[in-house]
Amino acid sequence: MEKNIYIKREVSTSSSVQSIMSSIANKAKSPITALAKYYSIVLEREIGIKQTLLLLNAQIAFVFAVFPANIGFIARAVCCAWFVKAVLACKKNL
Repeated sequence: MEKNIYIKREVSTSSSVQSIMSSIANKAKSPITALAKYYSIVLEREIGIKQTLLLLNAQIAFVFAVFPANIGFIARAVCCAWFVKAVLACKKNL
């Protein structure tokens, strides 16, 4: 007696998992794409997602370098170095 096992059901499950994962990825990207559109309007040029993330990194580095009042000198120097590196990366890619 010969036994046949069909795996056709797993293929459809795999495609449904892929569609769910792509849906989650698109929902996770939606705030960044909205921010990219905003930056495009402000800068009057097309800004991609990578450039948006670089600009966001520079903004966060600025906040950490300027606003904490009671941090030590070494921590402030690290935050300032982070800010300078982020600005240079923005300059290179924009």
